[in-house]
Amino acid sequence: MHWLLFSLIFMIQASQQAEMLWRSGERVKSLELMAVELARTPDDERLRTRIVLGELEIGRFQSALNFCNGLPEEQRGLQGRALYFLSRYDEALNFLGTMEAAELLMRAEALRSLGRFAELEGHLDVMREVLGRDNTDVRLLEAQELLRTGSDERAVPLLREVLAARPLEPQALFGLGRALLRLGEREEGLEILEHHRKLLPLLDQLDFARRGVALAPLGGPNQVALADALRALLPYDQGLLNQSRAAYDLGFQLATPGEVPPVALRCARFQWETLGDREAATELLSAAIDRRDDVRLRVRLADYFDQLGRKQLALDQLLMAANARPNDAAIKARIARLREEK
Repeated sequence: MHWLLFSLIFMIQASQQAEMLWRSGERVKSLELMAVELARTPDDERLRTRIVLGELEIGRFQSALNFCNGLPEEQRGLQGRALYFLSRYDEALNFLGTMEAAELLMRAEALRSLGRFAELEGHLDVMREVLGRDNTDVRLLEAQELLRTGSDERAVPLLREVLAARPLEPQALFGLGRALLRLGEREEGLEILEHHRKLLPLLDQLDFARRGVALAPLGGPNQVALADALRALLPYDQGLLNQSRAAYDLGFQLATPGEVPPVALRCARFQWETLGDREAATELLSAAIDRRDDVRLRVRLADYFDQLGRKQLALDQLLMAANARPNDAAIKARIARLREEK
């Protein structure tokens, strides 16, 4: 009896500790602890579902699949998602549902990847009914079907509609560029394909940064890496500006003392170069120096003060930097130039 009570207490504590680890950003450790708990109670469907959801969220798809046996019937779509992300499309179709938007899209992409176009046509009818005929994903799939069957002229307006809603949609860009080339619109087609070529590595960087945040959302450098990836995409979609700004702000707040200098430099560059808010950039660097005095921060702040015409403030920062690095030739050169200009 006492052993059973101890076991129940252990399981409750482990679950609480696992959730605390998850909320604090220690997601891998959290899932490892949940796995230990599940080994003690393998019939706990709630816990098994929680583990699979967590593994999917941090992008560990094989690990998610490993935990899928024993999921409750209503959660079998999670196994389909894991198989889909592992590119095991034929198997995924046995589990993906037909009502949730995410699984509807995965099912459509799986059918298209397998070349099962007759089934895809019927599935599109379901998507129109569930998601609506004007849904952007539905419109993209319709355009792709038109391209496949050689109806380029009908596909082009659909693809333009998709890109108006989602400027970073690579499939729409590629499809539109190729369609325009076939229709004789060579100049615009080539321009769009070049746009697509430049966009792809930036989207890869964004995906990588998002995976880093999913693994450790409370890591300041992870948030700033996400902000940098979003910032790189601003020439293609200005709608990402607020997301980028929020990620920089959060990254600076979360940075540990040792992380403050590199994080602050990137945040200040965003304020200075992208937002054009030069006062905010200097204030951010000053706040960063209060948290962690660092020569790099003082030199950057001096450069900003210099560009703003605040020569004495720039010189003050450089003199303090020189105290930390008395033999730094670059700092000495900056000091000499400022003294000449004053």
